[in-house]
Amino acid sequence: MRQIGLVFQAIVVSQILYALPSWGSFMLKELTGRINAFLERSNRYGFVTVIAADDVESLLATASKDLFY
Repeated sequence: MRQIGLVFQAIVVSQILYALPSWGSFMLKELTGRINAFLERSNRYGFVTVIAADDVESLLATASKDLFY
């Protein structure tokens, strides 16, 4: 894995995953679309790792499952 992917994972994706269980169910569709667009741009530029390639809804489902089960 490239170092930029590690930095992106450590800084950006970890912040999204940290806060997602608490505010994820209250997000508007506009914000969800903006985050998905950001993740798609990051993937296009080669910053993204495997976990961030998903959309916000699947990340929220995974985070909720990990938190409550």
